[in-house]
Amino acid sequence: MPLSTTLQLLTLTLSLLSQLTSVGDIQAPRAPQLQGLPELSGLTLTHSAERGEAVMWGHNDSGHKAEVVALNTQGERLLTVELEVEVLDLEDIDSAPCPPSLGQQTCLWLADVGDNHGRREHVQLIVFPVPELSASSKGHTVTLNATQLLTIPFRYPKGARPNVEAMTVTQRGEVWLFEKSDERELCAWAGRLSEGETSPQLTLQPPQRLTLRQTSYPTPEEARLSRVTGADLSDDGETLALRTYGAVYLFNAPHPISLAELPWLTSQMIEIPQRLEPQGESVTLDLDHKGLWTASEQKGNHTQRLLFTSLSELGA
Repeated sequence: MPLSTTLQLLTLTLSLLSQLTSVGDIQAPRAPQLQGLPELSGLTLTHSAERGEAVMWGHNDSGHKAEVVALNTQGERLLTVELEVEVLDLEDIDSAPCPPSLGQQTCLWLADVGDNHGRREHVQLIVFPVPELSASSKGHTVTLNATQLLTIPFRYPKGARPNVEAMTVTQRGEVWLFEKSDERELCAWAGRLSEGETSPQLTLQPPQRLTLRQTSYPTPEEARLSRVTGADLSDDGETLALRTYGAVYLFNAPHPISLAELPWLTSQMIEIPQRLEPQGESVTLDLDHKGLWTASEQKGNHTQRLLFTSLSELGA
């Protein structure tokens, strides 16, 4: 092949690679780097009318301050929200309607539910209205004190102490929690807030049992890659994404999904290469753009990036 032709092909290949942004493209050179979230453990997406764009809200894992960081889709930090509350192990976040006592349209729901060693007598949710972002917000910090936060401690039925890293909240205010397990079958709980005269209570129903794979895991590494680490439910309730270290499982229905029917729904699996996300614990759906966003914790020399996967080809 002539040298000039080879150079033309190489130039064309590099040009195409520079436009890739999704995990499905395998290469992701334009995926934006994250700022301020070295142990990113949860993501959720809201829409800012003031900024006219989508905003990501994320938080770090255990060992960090209680705070939530707002990012644009370029991974730039827009706002840090410091929370004056004691937390042990934040694992997931979602945006959903506020409980009635907060009197706001949309809230951020934080799940302080991590329990690697099964030692916590109770875990908790932390709920607060989505902070406002101005068109010029970039790198600012605000602090919310205890009176501005709704803290909801709760226990699992029958004294269970599972390790849970995935939570999502339906538009009807039902909280779903998913166990992180090496077993082929995992437990999932649903519960609603009952607001009394003193403080809201979260009462969980007996667990549903969910199987992501029909066969057992042949190696410990494959079992690790199948641990559920994040969850998100679409606003219409018809699409559920469950994140593991190695993939995202999508459940779809022509109606709002209930947790009780989840074991009978068929899922689609999107594999996420380990070289792109070696310890992925976050997922948020972006169905306005027919896709989803994922990211990994910082691990070794891996560069954290915010990755977008198109779902249009999957028919989601």
